Amino acid sequence: MAERLIDLLLRLTGRERLLLLLLVLVALPAGLWFGVAEPLMARKAAAHAAFEEAQVLHVWVVERAQEAASLTPADEAQRADDPIGLSAIEQSLREAGLRGDVTALTNDGQGGVTLRFDSVVFQKFGAWLEGIAPQWGYSLSDLRIEATEDEARVFVELRAQPGEG
Repeated sequence: MAERLIDLLLRLTGRERLLLLLLVLVALPAGLWFGVAEPLMARKAAAHAAFEEAQVLHVWVVERAQEAASLTPADEAQRADDPIGLSAIEQSLREAGLRGDVTALTNDGQGGVTLRFDSVVFQKFGAWLEGIAPQWGYSLSDLRIEATEDEARVFVELRAQPGEG
């Protein structure tokens, strides 16, 4: 086999041998780099970013759970017994600077509320929800938060029913 390779190389001109050498030393490693190594590194970086985002979300949820667990009966007595309604929710969204991000704000006919953001800054949404939840007279029946292409923004859909907030 080595003899056939030597015969093949001897039949080539000097320029052809040089080009073949460049192909083996430059083009082949470059092709492997751009075809295999670089996509793997990009996927690893994306997975790392998603993991960090999930950790931040986890910390936020744990903090909210600790706050909810630390509420005293006096804190609960300060809450409103009746739901605040769509207009009050809309006003709180305006005050928080989120009204422009709302995609849907509807009443389900049984006193419940559905709120959807196709793209909202997660920190602003979290601060708004944290600030309004003690007084709004609803309990969350469904909350869906999904990442978007922009790392700081998320898709949010929540449903709330009248009851203890």
